[in-house]
Amino acid sequence: MSVLPLLSSGGEIPEPVLPAGVGVNIHFVTGHEQDLDMIAGAGFKFVRMDFAWGGIETRKGEYDWSGYEELLANLEKRGLRAIFILDYSHPLYEETVTSPHPITGAPQKATASPQHPASIAAFARWAAASARHFQGRHVLWEIWNEPNINFWSPKPVPSSTQPWPWPHARRSARWNRGRRSSALLRPGSRGSSWRRSLSPVCLNISTR
Repeated sequence: MSVLPLLSSGGEIPEPVLPAGVGVNIHFVTGHEQDLDMIAGAGFKFVRMDFAWGGIETRKGEYDWSGYEELLANLEKRGLRAIFILDYSHPLYEETVTSPHPITGAPQKATASPQHPASIAAFARWAAASARHFQGRHVLWEIWNEPNINFWSPKPVPSSTQPWPWPHARRSARWNRGRRSSALLRPGSRGSSWRRSLSPVCLNISTR
């Protein structure tokens, strides 16, 4: 289950942008319409799902959003809001490393998270292109999932002061305050260090 973070003041983001209530994480893109029926029937207001870079950028600079188009259409039919997590890396831009499995902690081979200028720039371009593609669909965008634990490879980022794509993606997509568009959410984190270091919780974004 997912709960949207409380805002310290209503001025940080317009009230209609963030739906009230609670939502759920899912782990599917296409199909599962009966599951979505149950989610909506239970009164949830939003669904949080990985928006996987590696499955969308099929070649450098070429993006296939068709699976997420289907998911978003299915959510919209049921009055559900999407939180898409801009996450994980891409073998087109980063090398394979050994890192702990996010759940078990066992060593595994994985693509390193974006940490070189070229891969960070590619992540930012993809994030910006995705925000533009889905502009007007009321998607809430979250950058990464729990980067302060093993969802960041090869080792966690202890705080937002460490190098990672957040500021680059934000600038590339022109995610600025004061413009009416979608919303950018801080990363989901384990513990409190990221909650203290990323403020405000949400930013208005512009994709023009």
